[in-house]
This record gives sequence, C-alpha cells and structure tokens, in this order.
Amino acid sequence: MRPLHGIPILLKDNIFTDDRTSASTGSYALLGSKAPHEATVAQKPRESGAILLGKVNLSEWANFRPGPNNGSNGQNVRDGQTYSAFFPGTESEGSSSGSAVSSILGLAFATVGTEADGSIVSPAQRSIVVGVAPTTGLIGRDGIIPLSNRQDTVGPLARTVMFAAHLLTAITRLDGLRIGVPHEAITDADETVMKQFERALELLEMAGATIADNVRFSGAKEWAEWDGPSKRAYLRAELKHSTEGWLKGLVENPNSIHSLSDII
Repeated sequence: MRPLHGIPILLKDNIFTDDRTSASTGSYALLGSKAPHEATVAQKPRESGAILLGKVNLSEWANFRPGPNNGSNGQNVRDGQTYSAFFPGTESEGSSSGSAVSSILGLAFATVGTEADGSIVSPAQRSIVVGVAPTTGLIGRDGIIPLSNRQDTVGPLARTVMFAAHLLTAITRLDGLRIGVPHEAITDADETVMKQFERALELLEMAGATIADNVRFSGAKEWAEWDGPSKRAYLRAELKHSTEGWLKGLVENPNSIHSLSDII
C-alpha cells in the first residue's frame, strides 16, 4: 500500500493538474488554459496514492491584483469570498486562505498552498492550522502559476503537524532536510504555544528532518527593517517577468492572454 493510499488532498487554484479542474488563480483570464505538464506537487501525492479532490479558493492573483479596490483576503471574481471558519463574515487572511479554511474544517486530510510573502503562514495562523512554507526550491514549483520566481514557495497546510509532515514527505523528502530554529530570538511566546512548538520539532525530527538549534539568520534584522512599499516594488517587477514567462509556456491559451497588460 502506498503512503497516502486513499487520502484526500486539496490544491490551491494556481496549481495545474492534468484533469478537468482549472488552474486560474481565481481569474477568468486563465480559465481553460493548460500548462505543458501537471505540477510536480500534484504528481507526487498521486504517486503516493492520494486522491486529489479538487481546487480551493484563493485571493485573486495570489493577493496581487493591482489597483485601489483589489478586494479582500480570500476573494476572487470566479469563486467569491472565502470566510473565516470561526466567525461569520470575517476574512480568512492570506492568498492560501481556501487551503487553510479547508484544513480546519476537515474537508481534506491536508491541503497545498503557495507563498511569496506570508501567503501560507498568515492564513495558517488565522485558521489555527499547521502551515509549512519551506525554503524556496525545496519543493518543485513547476506547473504553478507564479508570482515571483525568486521568492515563491509551496507547502502543506493541515490540522496537525503529523498530517503536514506526511504530505510534506510525499512532495519532498524530509530525510536530509535541515530546519533552522532561532530559539534565542523567541522571547515573548506563550508557554502553551512553546510546548506545542517543541512537540512539532520532535515530530519533524522523527520524520527524518535535522533540527539545527539556536541558528542566527544574518538577514533577519535587515528584512524586518525593510519597509513594506520597497518589498512590494520588487514583487511588482518580478510579477511581470514571472507571469509572462508562465503565459509563454502555455500549450492552451483560449483567451489569448500573453502579457500582464492583457490580464489588466
């Protein structure tokens, strides 16, 4: 029996699968388009026996739809608004909002989300689920509609660390994976939170990961001090280049979308 035999998985609607579901990033512009091949992050769970139930909602264009009225978190023109699982009418936070809400509601064993800057960790926090945003490049990003080829990553969201680890194992190998933990920088965490955090590290280590304790991230202070508008400016430039590279590679493009200008 394969590791994920019969296990239901949901994918974010920017991950291309070679089936009847779309990968449109919540926009009608890419509805019906096809990439050259199915995303690796979809192929690997299939090979492990998982059942891909379908796609879940997201913030349109991964929360990067331009303009002053760019909607709320978890909203797009195709599927409407994703709401928080805990209180009626509240936002679900982050572009992988559908992945996080589906996880906490138990609609699948685990889900897959993507992140350039907080799009996995923010909705995971809001929905109180486990979200893993791995180092860029650890998991194949082919077949995923990009935001930033420099910054994008893809990872699991699930109700428990164990569930997330099982899916992470299916889409990459934890054996040989090193996870840096800046314990000395964690000064204001709640005792209950830290207890669960330490348990999560134990489970990841049991799954084959190596925990590097008390690491110091040399760029952390610089990143924290870098103002939001400057970060956004870099992403805007990368969005144009990355998106047009994706459009160029499509094998079916029914709406003749070839540039960012066409999308706008």
